[in-house]
Amino acid sequence: MVPKRGLNLLYSPRLVCLPGVLELRTPTSDSSSHRGLVRKHVRTDPMSTSTSDRGRVLIVDDDQRVLELLVDLLELEGYEVATASDGAEGFELAHSLGPDVVISDVVMPRVNGLELCRRLKQDPRTASIPVLLISGIRKADEAGIEGLYAGADDYLDLPFRNEELLVKVARLVERHRMEEVLKESEERYRRLVELSPD
Repeated sequence: MVPKRGLNLLYSPRLVCLPGVLELRTPTSDSSSHRGLVRKHVRTDPMSTSTSDRGRVLIVDDDQRVLELLVDLLELEGYEVATASDGAEGFELAHSLGPDVVISDVVMPRVNGLELCRRLKQDPRTASIPVLLISGIRKADEAGIEGLYAGADDYLDLPFRNEELLVKVARLVERHRMEEVLKESEERYRRLVELSPD
C-alpha cells in the first residue's frame, strides 16, 4: 500500500525538484479570469525505500511534460524509472529492462500505446508485464475499452490525481512480483517432480 505522503494534486505540467523539497506549480484561474501559479512545497523523505524494493517502471510517452511529471512522481516514491518517447522504443526497452510495469500514453507517433500493449501481451517474454495506459485526448470510455481489448491491466485519464497514479502503479508492481514468485515456485516444483524417483 502506498503511504498518503504522495502529492494529492491534479496533473501539473510544472514540477521542480530541489534537494528535500518538491515544488509544484499548477495553473489556476479565479472568477476574475486572473491566471497565476499555486506553489506547494512537500517535504520528501531522504530515507525512502530503495529503488530495488519499489520496482522498475517503464514510461512511454511522446509528451515531454507528461513524461517529466511521471518520472518525477515515481522517482520521488523510490521507483527506478526508464523512459521511451514512442511505442517502438518502449517495446525494445521492455525486452532489455524487464520492468515491473509499463505506463504508456495511448496516442503517440509510430507505434501507439494500444499497439504497444498488444505487442507486449503477445510476446512471451513480456506478456506478464502489467500495462497501465494513460490518455488525455481520447474519450475515456472508448480508449479504456480499447485498452482492455489490447490487454491493458489498467487505465488512467489525464488529468489525474497523483495519489491515484501511485496507488495503481504500486498495485500493478505488487501483482507482477507475486506472479513472478508463483512462476518460480511452480518451476521449482516441476523440477522436483521430474527429479523424484517414481
